[in-house]
Formats: sequence, C-alpha cells, structure tokens
Amino acid sequence: MRAKLKQVKAALKQRMHEPIPQQGRWLAQVIRGYFAYHAVPTNSQRLSAFHYHVTVLWRRTLRRRSQKDWSTWERVSRLARAYLPPPRILHPWPSVRFAVKHPRWEPGARVAPAGICGGRPVTGVPTAIREFACSRTASRMPAAAGKVFQVSGAHGSGIRAAPGRLPAQP
Repeated sequence: MRAKLKQVKAALKQRMHEPIPQQGRWLAQVIRGYFAYHAVPTNSQRLSAFHYHVTVLWRRTLRRRSQKDWSTWERVSRLARAYLPPPRILHPWPSVRFAVKHPRWEPGARVAPAGICGGRPVTGVPTAIREFACSRTASRMPAAAGKVFQVSGAHGSGIRAAPGRLPAQP
C-alpha cells in the first residue's frame, strides 16, 4: 500500500494544477484499480485506510495550489464523497469462487463430492465435548455401526466411544 500511495503522491504533484473534476476522475480510476485487486474478504480495513490516505494526499495537494488556503477538511471530504468510490469488498470468499469454477454437484461432474465425515470442528471452547453419529465411520467399522461417539478437544482430535460401548478393535 505504501508503494501505491507514493506513486499517487508523485502523480498528484504533477497534476496539481489540473481542474478538480479531472483530478477527481483520475483518483477514482486509481482507487477502482486498487480495489479491483485488493478488495478481498477480510481486507476492508486496508481498503478504508487506502481511501482515507488518498483523500489526505489529495487535500495536501489542493492546499499547495495557492497561498490562500480554502480547502477545509469538510470541503475535501465532500469532494471525496462526490468523486472517489467508497471502499467495499468486490471478490467472493475463495470457497465460493472455487465452487463456481469447479462445481461438484452437477450431474456431469467427473469428480464425486468429498465425503469427509465428522462435521465441523468444535471452535468455541477448547474443552467442549459434543456427540455425533457418523454413518460413514460406522459403515466402515461393522462392530461400531450405529454407536454414538464423543469428540473432544479444540478440533475433534480425541475420538472415543461413548461409555459402555467400545468398538471392536481390528
């Protein structure tokens, strides 16, 4: 982000005496290009910071156009609202993007859906315990078919049979 802000600062210095609408259109194009690449999920704070810093650089440039300083922060923020696009996330999450490119639920898909059993890992409390019945695991272990297992630990690392029901050892 620093490198892009340095480029914007140098370009604004060259474009200092251009009309404000022309500067605003150019800055909007720069910000749209930056957002087109960096507007991924969880990056909204960086996008807001980039938008803010570009506005600050534009204000400094406008203040240096003459000795009579007329550009208050209120006026520059109005110009920024009028010309600069607001920061927003443009790209979907990677799982959604991957699902669009490689659909596994279509009838013509060559790869079958991944049958990972066990559900979501417990994420809230590291000592939380939950129970689940796993049909795939139960079908692979005939002695444990239909038994209820407990998953303990932060990510379901300790799988053991419920008290009184031990699966057969292979």
